Amino acid sequence: MRALKRLLTRIRNLAVGRRGDDRLREEMDQHLAMQTEENVRLGMAPEEARRQAHLKFGTVMAVREELHAEEVLPVLENLSLDIRHTLRQLKRSPGFTATVIVTLGLGIGANIAVYSLVDAVLLRPLQFRNEKRLVQVFEERPALGLTKDTPAPANYFDWKRRNHVFSDMAAAKGDIFTITGNGRPEEVDVAPITSNLLSLLGVQPLLGRSFTADEDKPGSAVVLISAAIWQQRYGSDPNIVGKTIHLNGVAYRILGVMPFGFTFPDRSALWVPLALTTAEQAERDSHYLQVFGLLRPGVTLQSARREMTDISLQLEHEYPATNRGLSTSIVPLREQLLGGSRLATFVLASGVAIILLITFANVAGLMIARAANRQREVAVRVALGASRMRLLRQGLAESLVLSVGGSVLGVGFALGSMPVIRHFVPETIAVWAHPEMNWTVILFSVLLCATATLAFGFFGHSAAAGRPQEALSQGRRGSTDTRQKLRSTLVTGEIALTIVILTSTGLLGGTFWKLAHTDLGFSPDSILTMRTELPVSSQTPYREFSARVSFYKRVLDGVEHLPGVKSAGYTTFLPFTNSGGSTTVLIQGAPALPIGKVNDVGMRVVSPNYFQTLEIPLVKGRTFAEADGGDKVPLVVINQKMARQYWPNGDAIGRQFRFDDPGTPWMTVIGIVGNVHQADVETPSRAEMYLSYEQNLGIPGYFKPRDLAIRVAGDPVNYADAVQRAIWSIDPEEPVSEVQSMQHLVNTRMENYVLEAKLFAFFSCAALLLSTLGIYGLISYSVTRRTQEIGIRMALGAQREQVLSSFVAAAFRLFLVGLILGSVGSVAATRLLGNMLYGISGVGWGVGALPIVVLAASIAIAAYIPARRASAVDPVQALRSE
Repeated sequence: MRALKRLLTRIRNLAVGRRGDDRLREEMDQHLAMQTEENVRLGMAPEEARRQAHLKFGTVMAVREELHAEEVLPVLENLSLDIRHTLRQLKRSPGFTATVIVTLGLGIGANIAVYSLVDAVLLRPLQFRNEKRLVQVFEERPALGLTKDTPAPANYFDWKRRNHVFSDMAAAKGDIFTITGNGRPEEVDVAPITSNLLSLLGVQPLLGRSFTADEDKPGSAVVLISAAIWQQRYGSDPNIVGKTIHLNGVAYRILGVMPFGFTFPDRSALWVPLALTTAEQAERDSHYLQVFGLLRPGVTLQSARREMTDISLQLEHEYPATNRGLSTSIVPLREQLLGGSRLATFVLASGVAIILLITFANVAGLMIARAANRQREVAVRVALGASRMRLLRQGLAESLVLSVGGSVLGVGFALGSMPVIRHFVPETIAVWAHPEMNWTVILFSVLLCATATLAFGFFGHSAAAGRPQEALSQGRRGSTDTRQKLRSTLVTGEIALTIVILTSTGLLGGTFWKLAHTDLGFSPDSILTMRTELPVSSQTPYREFSARVSFYKRVLDGVEHLPGVKSAGYTTFLPFTNSGGSTTVLIQGAPALPIGKVNDVGMRVVSPNYFQTLEIPLVKGRTFAEADGGDKVPLVVINQKMARQYWPNGDAIGRQFRFDDPGTPWMTVIGIVGNVHQADVETPSRAEMYLSYEQNLGIPGYFKPRDLAIRVAGDPVNYADAVQRAIWSIDPEEPVSEVQSMQHLVNTRMENYVLEAKLFAFFSCAALLLSTLGIYGLISYSVTRRTQEIGIRMALGAQREQVLSSFVAAAFRLFLVGLILGSVGSVAATRLLGNMLYGISGVGWGVGALPIVVLAASIAIAAYIPARRASAVDPVQALRSE
């Protein structure tokens, strides 16, 4: 208790500061005066009396320091004094102070911002309990190039019955429902799930309960709604459980509300029971489920993969017609949700880490130069009795002030860049994974600040605390060899790291240029797009094929008669919205395929003017006409890839093929159109066929037209209201969603590339600037320190051109060493980027090397300016100044 009281007293005295010192001084003066008076009464002369009083009490300063140390905390007081001294020193050098703080602010700020992304994407736990044991199970058929394919229901049920490595397995699929009543019709993503999926994930509804096994059966009309739907359509009604919601014209009873931010799987807003029929559970040739598993405690991923491989071999033996060549793959759920963003985040973090290293190297060089300029001052202080610990403490105080200033500026920079950083969060977790300034990010910021403080304090102290006798004897020149080598090493490291950044940026820029100039197979200009999903349940007016065709025709007729509309077309999925489904076909006249091998072809259902609207080129033959509908001979349009793949030696026009199902009719090829990038710019087109939306060939509802494209004259967005009114005049209950221009759709798909290119361009500019400043500072420092040497050389006959070229050559020697080291790092960076960039092999080293030429030119200019100053030195003045 006494120790605590003493500590609190010391803290209070420290806060009092000089007022406590004044009080102590008054008390000491009073005691000295009393002792002096006593000595005078004893017969001493006044001067002698005062001297004897001082001898009795000791030196006033010593006593005061001793008492002061007892009453305050010396460490904190000394730190306070050092910081005040540092602030006075830095105030005298505003250029140096501003340069260091701004440089540190940019470097630290970029790292804080990217660390918040790393924390949100890679470090923060998922919403699920036991996330480390959660996996997703896929089918794979290597012979067809299918990886991470959705499993068939029968395979899922066999896996679940036969495995011993999972505590439980669950399944889901994707669907789209239309909500009507209680507001405007709305189209939402729905996840039909097995009753055990939520318990497997460890997620409980916010309100109500989850599904039971009895409710996971056909005919069950129960639903779980998202917190967003609960808020937007029901005003967060606390009594929502038990009420009904109309989905695709059917009344569903609401069982519960899911937690805020929960949208798994994908972007689901509603959850209904999967409720597969007995026939559906036995299907092995329809692959549409998402399957998830919870590993048993202690079971490794490798052992689970081995057992699932064994089960796949058993099923292949038992069902050769459907399972030959079919295997499984198991992926941790976090890895699957992150997708390629894990690598992208790592590359981004590596980029800013390199910028931080360059920043630290540059600031360290500045600190060394500043300390070298103060070496004589430090030597004088050491000669007068200052301890090296005292000098080190002051150096750390200076580093602390600069680091704190840079960190504060960096935090502000990071907060300002958060909206940009959030674009890098994968869409699958974007609802709840938000980069933010939480305690882990703050801790990271403190760690960066502490690292900078210690590093710069060390560099500053080591550069200044040389041999005082040598510093005093050599005057202003001091000892330069060690410091010069240290700064040269730092600058060489800066150049090497800059080359890595510049090369990566060049390759990224080349990739982006290649993407921007890739032939998409269609023209996205002046096209308005939107989605009109028609429900096909038995309770809706669109359950009949003819009703759906009538709706499409009436919409197209109404839209095409709007002023400014050139053409309109329907399709199953527009390019860049969905890679599309596929089916297997039999080619007429082709030899029978081996067991386990199939002809897999992409498929889309379109209206006649679809190709004209998207300006997909007609290569040969013709496209669909209105007269091709009804019960006439099935006709089909194929792309060039399919024509070359299945009829490589002849004309595909007039050839026939059919679905790989007994009893399906033969379809005749009437036209060949160009290949289209359907999934994205990076994914090449595949063999694909287009069917007419008027021909009922028993195609599953998945392939029914959904997306509407309208080519207009002018800005597509200006036509959105008119088109929606035309649709609602036909069916007021039909939801219209995803209203946007086709160009915006394409740009969105390339958004990440644009952001990455911009960020790396920023990194490159920052690295180029810092490296150039590093070279400039090093040569300037060398010129300043070697002024006398230059004067002597020029007095002995050295030409100005020789002096100038010697300094420029010294800069380029550093550049060449940095180039060699940076080239090694660039090779590694290129291999890493090759895993995430499209077409990097076709970009070429010329694009990656172009920024290096810019760096060389910048270094030449940075070295020339101080070198020219050196060549202009007057020998007489240089020698006289020493």
